[in-house]
Amino acid sequence: MNHDLADDAAGARWLAALDAGAPWRDALEQHLCAVDLVEAERTMQVLKEGRGAWVPLAIEEPATRERPAVAWLFGNALSGTATVLARLGFRVVVFDPSATRGAIAVHRDRWNGSGHVHHRVWSRALAASDLEGGDGPPALAVVEGPVPNALDPAGGLVRALTECGARRVWHVGDNRLGYKRSTGVRADLRVRSPLRFVRDALFGEGRTLAGFRRAVEPLGPARSLALYPHRWDFSLVVGLDDRRGPDLFLGPGERSNRVKIAGYRLGLFPWLTPSFAVGAPVPERSLVDRILREVGVRTGEDPGRLEHLIATRGNNALLLTNGTGGGTSSGRFAVHVPLGADQERQVRRHHRLLERLRVGGGTRLATPEPLWSGAIDGVFVQVERRVGAINAAQLVDERDRERVALPGCVALLAAARADDGSPRVLDEVELAEHVHGRAEAVAARAGREETARAVHALADRLAEALVNEPIPRVFGHGDLRAKHVAVETDGTPVALLDLGCAQPSDLPLVDLLNLVLHDRKDDARSSLGAAWIEARERRLPAALEAVLADYVERLGLSRAYDDAIRAAYPLFVAAAAERYWDYSRPRWVHRQFAI
Repeated sequence: MNHDLADDAAGARWLAALDAGAPWRDALEQHLCAVDLVEAERTMQVLKEGRGAWVPLAIEEPATRERPAVAWLFGNALSGTATVLARLGFRVVVFDPSATRGAIAVHRDRWNGSGHVHHRVWSRALAASDLEGGDGPPALAVVEGPVPNALDPAGGLVRALTECGARRVWHVGDNRLGYKRSTGVRADLRVRSPLRFVRDALFGEGRTLAGFRRAVEPLGPARSLALYPHRWDFSLVVGLDDRRGPDLFLGPGERSNRVKIAGYRLGLFPWLTPSFAVGAPVPERSLVDRILREVGVRTGEDPGRLEHLIATRGNNALLLTNGTGGGTSSGRFAVHVPLGADQERQVRRHHRLLERLRVGGGTRLATPEPLWSGAIDGVFVQVERRVGAINAAQLVDERDRERVALPGCVALLAAARADDGSPRVLDEVELAEHVHGRAEAVAARAGREETARAVHALADRLAEALVNEPIPRVFGHGDLRAKHVAVETDGTPVALLDLGCAQPSDLPLVDLLNLVLHDRKDDARSSLGAAWIEARERRLPAALEAVLADYVERLGLSRAYDDAIRAAYPLFVAAAAERYWDYSRPRWVHRQFAI
């Protein structure tokens, strides 16, 4: 599916713009706007570093690796996995049949600082002799997706790689028996019909878990990981071989699905999961083992075993440990491993804010306890204590969200006042920062002149409404959604998570409105734009209107201020995205809000 991306006239124009000196971000955004939305979505899925979130489990800890170690990657040159491998200390050689993609990827590597990536073009008839060269034998070879014809497992992929000195081989691909597939578009997963399932099981492309294992086991004992729900768009890395983990996370939603639970208890998950990463030989001590061992030393607490590994939307590998058990929080850690330079900057910011809030910081806000951050053998990690049982997005019962979680969030956010919390009128500097500065950032990347004008109009109306309006300043989360609220199993909120987008001082109501509108969008299975229109016209369900009214009353906000923030909501959510995205999504504001 991804082997034709950017290998066409649009890709040639993208490369020409880069060769002419266009900055990487500008050229990428122009390309995403020039192609159809499906291709743009697939391109973004390929580029994200989260594709490589499984790699720390698959590679040796740095102390046991030769330096500089070489890694070969077969697949799309634009794959974010190449960036992850380079970031983890490998000198990477990428084999891709498209010279255009390889040349585009060189510009990407310069932009993100991945200076140890080299690109080679191979034909579909690549043979073992073509792998020989001056790059040195690879300590690791990774194959993403289909293998070159002459090097598929039946034709001797492992033999060819071992002849070249490869010491470890991992293959990422689809399970022929997988019960669903990704279209390549984010969150668009299709369950296969029974007829299609049987046909693909008998005659389809891809391999079963046993087939993947047979392909690599000549190198030694294999390890199998599920990339769930699909390798194009996975959020969980799940160990399939033993009890070492990481485990499949079974939240309340999954637990309420009797068919899924029955299949899991019958041991069908390894058979039917859509995608795998399978490799051999298994490292005696992986990078994850090294990280957790050092975290234990730094904190003085035993992290226990790796319970879950989450590939976050923010392109981090999030390691969740179970600690020592016994009902205590000792060793129950959330360890963030940023997979790119932008992600590292956000995680560092997140940790600084946690520390500031922990010692007072001018506001009262429930957040996780920051424990340590720093480099472990050149890999930056951040450690905090796990809080809550689940996040609010995993609450199945709508009543738990509306009666417990959302009202509880009102209490958390109402207490999060900045400075002394006293209301005062915005001065010109604050208006420029909170209103017009946001509009400038959004309009510059809107992709449509009409949208840019509409954004400035929203800002002008908001600024006019805020004149002489006394309001308290609050701590601004910047991206508050249900998944960023840690809750107990009954829905009681205990902390806000992921402060990488936070601002120490911001306008009140914005965070809660964002949380409520995303909740409404998910419940109604509609769009964020539709939820915004309901909020603007005060037509949200009564329970959600009551949550907003409670917050407005607690902070002493006026009806006029409430109306103004509701009307300007697209400005706030888009400005937060533009501040922290590494590139703008094509015409995102227009597609979401029809402005």
